[in-house]
Amino acid sequence: MGRGQQTETAVAGVTATRRAEAVARAAANVKAAVQGRSAADELKVVIQEMDPNSIGFDVQTYEEIDKAAAQAKCTGTSVVGGTFGLGTARRLRAALGFRPGESAEIQVVFDRSGSIHAKPELNREQILMAEQWEDLERQIEHIGYGGGSRVGVGVSGYDGGWNNATVYEIKPAGGPDNDPYGDHAKLNLAYMSRLGGGGTPTTQGVVHGINTLGKSSAEEKVLVVITDGMANTIDTCALAVAAAREQGIRVIGALQDPEQDYSFMDEQFGPDNWYPINDAEKAPEAFLEHLEKMRGPFVEWESSHGFVA
Repeated sequence: MGRGQQTETAVAGVTATRRAEAVARAAANVKAAVQGRSAADELKVVIQEMDPNSIGFDVQTYEEIDKAAAQAKCTGTSVVGGTFGLGTARRLRAALGFRPGESAEIQVVFDRSGSIHAKPELNREQILMAEQWEDLERQIEHIGYGGGSRVGVGVSGYDGGWNNATVYEIKPAGGPDNDPYGDHAKLNLAYMSRLGGGGTPTTQGVVHGINTLGKSSAEEKVLVVITDGMANTIDTCALAVAAAREQGIRVIGALQDPEQDYSFMDEQFGPDNWYPINDAEKAPEAFLEHLEKMRGPFVEWESSHGFVA
């Protein structure tokens, strides 16, 4: 299957020396607030300093992936496990703090690097988690919040190096419109498990999440990045995460295979902004517990209006 023709301006493809210089200066400016520049501004500076011929990453569209998965007759039926339980809708509203009539969108981005492909158990875990996230959207759609409130969940993946990074749109939030209750996320990720994999361009995954959520009209926006290893460049990943947060997007890291030195997660996402996935079947509860620790600004309002966390 050919790659999608879309490209998005992102951090990619500069010589090691120039990239290191740009990243070092940008990271220093973010940490020290030098010249009053925001992380978003600094991210643009880093991008501008890179080789213009190499900037960007391919986007393999949902339509391409979904069609290929259907032709490959992926079933994913061998993967079963835990789901988001009863009370999830209430817990999400309390933790995110969106009011009746407001909505939330969650974009989940999976690291599809070579290390994931090399370990069948990690692949199976990701397929399971894709199904969990898709089921969350269906569950809330079925239960409903009332007052027009909704929660959309989109799923993507990423792999590749600085010069060949690709983002895969596995399932759009709130859909697909033609079959909103199908198992598209699970089946499309099962199809992708047959493909290669490569490096870990987490920066590009975050930038794609920013771009996608930037088009959303939801009041609360969350980006969940599920990875098993350090980004190709940790500093630019941290910079992209900071830029997302400046735009009102909550970025949460999740570490698969946590039996390792996880200090890079602190550097990429912040020491209080990621959680380990020790058991994929319990991943929904791990996410909710972490989100509840990051309680939003409307907790007092929620409590006063009878929403009990």
